[in-house]
Amino acid sequence: LVLPIEEGGIEVAAMPPLPRIISIRQFFKRGGESWTFPAECLGMLYVAVCTMAELGTHLGAFKESYVSKYELSAVPGLRILREDACLMPSSDEQQEVHRKAEAAKKALSDNSAEDREETEKIVQLSRSLEASATLREDSLLRVLGPLMKSEKFNNEIQLVIKASHEAYAGQAGGTPDFMQKFLSDMQVSCEHARQEACRSLRDWGDELRESTLLRLGDSLFSELTSRALTELSQTAHDSHQSTVQLWIENDKKRAAHEKGLNPRLADANKSAELQALVEAEAQRQADAFRTCQEDRARMASELRDASESFVCRLTTVTEVAIRLLDLLPLRSHFGALPGDEKVEPPRMSIKRRMRRLNAEEEKPPDPVPKAAAKGKAAAKPSAEEEKDTKDTGLPERQWQGIPKYELRALFFGDSWPEDPMLAESDIEEKKKELTETLKSFRSPVHRRIIEGRLECYEKYKQSFTAEVQRR
Repeated sequence: LVLPIEEGGIEVAAMPPLPRIISIRQFFKRGGESWTFPAECLGMLYVAVCTMAELGTHLGAFKESYVSKYELSAVPGLRILREDACLMPSSDEQQEVHRKAEAAKKALSDNSAEDREETEKIVQLSRSLEASATLREDSLLRVLGPLMKSEKFNNEIQLVIKASHEAYAGQAGGTPDFMQKFLSDMQVSCEHARQEACRSLRDWGDELRESTLLRLGDSLFSELTSRALTELSQTAHDSHQSTVQLWIENDKKRAAHEKGLNPRLADANKSAELQALVEAEAQRQADAFRTCQEDRARMASELRDASESFVCRLTTVTEVAIRLLDLLPLRSHFGALPGDEKVEPPRMSIKRRMRRLNAEEEKPPDPVPKAAAKGKAAAKPSAEEEKDTKDTGLPERQWQGIPKYELRALFFGDSWPEDPMLAESDIEEKKKELTETLKSFRSPVHRRIIEGRLECYEKYKQSFTAEVQRR
């Protein structure tokens, strides 16, 4: 996340070497996808979140009320290898894609050129989905090893104790005293090791939230925007270059016509030659006008696609980052450890306190319990329940999206061709339409991600507007 962002984005060759135990880059090649810096960063975070969920569950590190939230099965499958897709399809949909890909491969030799192109798309989609699914499974297996298939930590200890007692079951007196003492000391030692592992896991989550991930938004969106701006310039250049030769030939014709238009054509005997020259110039002008329209239509189409691609990628990368951040275990969701009582809890900010007070004032009164209605005292919540009620983690927040069609709406007026997606009568409403609101939480990391997204959108918008105005 601290690599400098150069013009055109970050190349894979500029990335530092990664430990073999957790290598994301190989899956891009396996899935037939192009490597990108945001995808690798989010892939590493994806593996870290899955590892914390699986390891925390194995250790029994989380409070009972949050166990289901941090199970590995609660972490959704993400299409990390692509910037324009967030969630993996369902298992049935994936199987259907793989089935179609296998059938398409068998019939590949008999397909026409158009069918062959469609077949290649299906096969590529199958490869990409398979690599995305394998990324998660293979990376976790490399990081956690045998823990992936083992029982929970405390259950493993109990199995060892049970096996020891069974080994001495046939002897007189059962398990001897020295073995019972050994087993007792082992339990104490293992519990201490479990607690320290939970503490390390909790500290890792704190370090990610309070330090490392604060740079996540700036790094992801700066690199994506730099790369998208380079692609924008290249797209405009390629579109312009596609008809350069036609314009050169057109200019040559015009120069030849101007040279042929001389005083000798004033002779009445040269009227046929003059008429042929006029018709040739009219044809040249018509061809130039048609080429100009085609150039403008092609430029509009490609720039519209570029703007839509950028908004889609920016939105998807944000959604993936926010989803992973929301699944990162909070300190308050870990079970209590020895020594926690000596640590002073962080003070609540005035802004958060005021928000909570305002929310309580607007909240409707709770219904009267049946016991209280009958004149009986309602049961008091336990200390653990009361603590969990007070400490629910981060406050919820709905983060507003970015303009969805604002860039595309720049291609109205100035003789731009009609947009097949947007009607001119609805353009003012479409300019105000935003991408989907993200329901998440509020924290410094969340805010930095959302602010980084908006800042980079405005930067791209400025360059994109200038590119459109030049056309």
